[in-house]
Amino acid sequence: MRTPIIILLFVILLAASCGEPPMPPSDEEMIRHFTTHEVAFRKVYEIMAESSEGSFHYPPLSLLSEIGCGFILVDRREWGTADSVYVSLVMPYYSHGIVDAGTSKSFVYDPGLRSRRNIRITEYGDLNEIYRRTYNDTTLYKPIKGNWYIELDHSI
Repeated sequence: MRTPIIILLFVILLAASCGEPPMPPSDEEMIRHFTTHEVAFRKVYEIMAESSEGSFHYPPLSLLSEIGCGFILVDRREWGTADSVYVSLVMPYYSHGIVDAGTSKSFVYDPGLRSRRNIRITEYGDLNEIYRRTYNDTTLYKPIKGNWYIELDHSI
C-alpha cells in the first residue's frame, strides 16, 4: 500500500519540477537592488581597481553577500598610458541552465562598453521581455548609472 503513495508523490514532485524555468529578476528589481547597495558595489570596484598584478585582493565574503553575487569576473589591463589601468567587472546575479544553454543576468562595471562594437545597449523595455520576443542567442545591456550596467546573456 505504501509503494503507490510513494510513486504518486514522486510523480507529483517530478511534474512540479519540469515546469517553466524560473524567471530572471526584472531590470527594475536589479536596479532597485543596485541602488539599495550602491555603496557596496562601489567598494567592490575600488578593491578590484586598487589591486595590482602582484597583489590581488578579493572582496570579503560579507561584501559579496551584500551585493548578492558569489563571485566576480575581472578584466584588468593597461589603458592608454602606463599609469592608467582599465578595469571591468562582471558580477553574476542570476543564472539558470547549463554552460552552453541558459540565461544569466549580471551587474557589469565597464568604462569602455559604449565604445565597443557589436554591443547592444537599450534604455527602454525590460531585457527579459526583449529576449523573449526574439528567443534566440542574445546578449543585451541596460545602463544603471555611470559605467554600471545590467547584462542579460541568453543562449539556446
